[in-house]
Amino acid sequence: MLKLSGNLISLEDFCKASLEATKLEIHQSVIEKIKTARITVDRLANGEEPVYGLNTGLGGNLSY
Repeated sequence: MLKLSGNLISLEDFCKASLEATKLEIHQSVIEKIKTARITVDRLANGEEPVYGLNTGLGGNLSY
């Protein structure tokens, strides 16, 4: 099990989790940060101001 507490994880733990099925335990403070970030992303994506790759295309698909 990999515990995500908001602190750094080791490169070894990251690699292991990326290569095999790993259960995660996510601390409530991390979940709150994710929720806050999601609100920000949603606000910017739905806004009028272009944000590259969020409410515009990427690379050759870029359009304002």
